[in-house]
Amino acid sequence: MEEKNYYSVAALIRAVLDHIPPIFDQPNFDSVVSQSKKTFKEIVSRLNELRDPANIHLHSQCSSSVSLAVEHDVDKRSDISMLLSKTIEQLKKIYNFLIRKDQKINNTLKCQQFLFDLYSLQFNNNKA
Repeated sequence: MEEKNYYSVAALIRAVLDHIPPIFDQPNFDSVVSQSKKTFKEIVSRLNELRDPANIHLHSQCSSSVSLAVEHDVDKRSDISMLLSKTIEQLKKIYNFLIRKDQKINNTLKCQQFLFDLYSLQFNNNKA
């Protein structure tokens, strides 16, 4: 946090929290938290607590009272790292599932093509 871009960090963390739930097949981040195992749940709960301060910094209008973002509010490096690691694991599982599914589809198509070829061959032999 050398540049002290705390508002940017809060906005980025909030964006991550908003975009990750579909990867875990959940409708929102609260659901990701509730479906997580104990240790991971503690980590994602701490990140989820950052949502309200981030919302305040992102959505409040200019006023005479100032709410400053400070390093303590947004320094969640280890938690973000763990969340991103779990997200990458989940994406790998999804990718592997899709590859296996694609292979099954390809095998089915090859089998259908083989059966069609056999049928065509038999049909042509019966014509002759």
